[in-house]
Amino acid sequence: MPWSSTHSGWRSRATPHFNPPDLTSATLKFAVKVNAPAFTYPLLAVFSAPGISAAPEEEEAFAVDAQGAVLKLAPEDYKALTALARGVDAMQDTGVGEAWRVKSPITCRPIHVLLVPQPEQPTAAVVAAEGGRKEPGALRETSVYAFSKENAQLSKPVGELTELPDAMREFFGLVEEAEGEGDADELTLTKMKALLNIGER
Repeated sequence: MPWSSTHSGWRSRATPHFNPPDLTSATLKFAVKVNAPAFTYPLLAVFSAPGISAAPEEEEAFAVDAQGAVLKLAPEDYKALTALARGVDAMQDTGVGEAWRVKSPITCRPIHVLLVPQPEQPTAAVVAAEGGRKEPGALRETSVYAFSKENAQLSKPVGELTELPDAMREFFGLVEEAEGEGDADELTLTKMKALLNIGER
């Protein structure tokens, strides 16, 4: 079945933002990195920030694309992308696994990796020393080897599944819009690499 999504074009609906709030691990909703044969790079990172009213439904969202451009997301696109990311991440809770491989005649294909912050976990040392503060949750990874909009067939079944789940295929297809174009903002990209623990090769 051809790839499609009602949320396609989210990047064209986003607006450039040149003075965003601090984009930190505390406001990170999800991110996607690409492990290519020669290097690893951040493809997309999505953050939230309180709106003027500070109400959850009024929160603003910002995305950083593969070129380091900061974009303010349309509210409906933010909700859709975040819901899809959480859905893909939650598949691990059903026991289907964290690594998926799409069938490909070409070897050494890139690996798309979704990273989603998990709920914060309190530690005894932190609670005792800092009055109940919690350590940031870890980033849980879900990876897809050789992702392609044109092919969803898995190289080997995952449980009873022989193709990528529809939500996973839709999500990673949408994320490809973040490839970006033009000159890279190296300062922002350096910050994103540090945030996502992407080392230089």
